[in-house]
Amino acid sequence: MESNIILYAVSFAILVLGGAGIWWYFTVKMYQIDNPVETEGEIVEIMPIETSTVGLNSLFSGKDKVLFHPIVRFRIDSVKLVRFRNRKGFKSADNLQVGKTVKIAYSKHNPLVAKILD
Repeated sequence: MESNIILYAVSFAILVLGGAGIWWYFTVKMYQIDNPVETEGEIVEIMPIETSTVGLNSLFSGKDKVLFHPIVRFRIDSVKLVRFRNRKGFKSADNLQVGKTVKIAYSKHNPLVAKILD
């Protein structure tokens, strides 16, 4: 009987730690950029995407929601033009306007890996 309780407690602890690791990856690590370079970019388009195609949000909420992902362009070394879709969506498009200048960070080694800092 006591060994069953210990087995259940260990199994529960493994599930909790695994869940915490998954949460950390999807909320923190997934959006980190190695060797970031900060600059400014311009929003050129706003792409609405349903959460069911974005990730796990619809599994937890039970509903499909629309997140707004800005498409941003910026220049590297005043020459090369790069466009990217922000990986993290916004619940509202009220503060996202085509033509708006935003602060961004991109990977020094791969400029296509970028995100909005604002």
